[in-house]
Formats: sequence, structure tokens, C-alpha cells
Amino acid sequence: PSAPHMISAPTTPGAAASLDLAQAIERSFTGSQLLSAADLFAFAADAFGGTLAEGAFTPRDAYDAAELGLHLHLLRTVGRLPPEAGAARDALAEVERLSALLPSQTRRTAEQNDYQQFSTPAAYAGLCAWVSGVGEGHRVLEPSAGTGSLCAFALAAGAKVHANELSDRRADLLAVLLDEAGQDPDRTLT
Repeated sequence: PSAPHMISAPTTPGAAASLDLAQAIERSFTGSQLLSAADLFAFAADAFGGTLAEGAFTPRDAYDAAELGLHLHLLRTVGRLPPEAGAARDALAEVERLSALLPSQTRRTAEQNDYQQFSTPAAYAGLCAWVSGVGEGHRVLEPSAGTGSLCAFALAAGAKVHANELSDRRADLLAVLLDEAGQDPDRTLT
């Protein structure tokens, strides 16, 4: 798969490292590699140039970059969900299988508590997109986009997505997803 583009003006320190981590996680899906928390944090230590214990990154940095890696992979491989129920069920089963390759998110951060960040599981996001019938020519507003789980399926269906995210760190990740789908984050992300 092609590499995601780097956003032109990341607003947070570590944005480039987060993208490097997301790309590493995305590559791990190709081989259906099951990642433990230790594996994820080792990938993060490589990307950020230091360990969690050294304060080079937070657990949330690692988890969110892993989610972006999943969303980028889904955008490229699963794409638009088929309209037929049986085929959509099979596609969502694949989404669930891929999601299960990521470790459980067991560590919370102050930012996550302050912003009440709870990521939508990818299979639920896919089901929402399928049930809504979102597709080309539609506009989708995602007022609390996080790392883009709901956005990924709307983008894959060809919708124009307008997203909002309060966390600058997560908005930098979301900008990568929007850009990868051919949308200008400067125009569609607030």
C-alpha cells in the first residue's frame, strides 16, 4: 500500500512519530500480526525515539496511532461496504478480525479523561455507515471524530466528511486519514 501523506503543518509535537507508528501498525496488518501491548509500545519506542517510561510518548499516543493504522488499512483494503446484508456481514467480520489484532487499550491518560475520549470500535463504525446508506454525494458531519473510526467508512463510501476534534494531537492523526481519502483537511477538519 502507498504511504499516508504527512500533514503540512502538524500542530502537536510528535505528529511525525505518530504517523511513523501508524504506518508500522498498518504494515503489521498485512501479515495478520497479533500485537500485544508490549509489541505496540516497542513499535512506539522506535517511532518516538524513546520509551514510555522515559516519557517519549503516552499510552494514548500509541493507542491512537494504532487506531489510525487500522483505519488507513481499512480504507485501503475493506473500502466501501457492499449493500447486500450477507456481503456486508462478511466485510464487517473481517473488520472485527483485523481490530482484534490490536491490543486492548487498558491505560487511560488525563487527556482521555478530560476530553472523554472513547473510540468507536471499527466494526460498529462500519455497521453505522452501512445502516445509514452513506455514499457518494453525501455529506457527513462527525462532531467528535477522534481518530476517525466513523469517518473511515464514510470516506470509503465516497462521502465528503466534515470532522471536528478538540484534541490537537488526535486532529493531526485525523488529518492524515482525510488526506489519504483525497479530502483537504484544511477545509474539512476543525
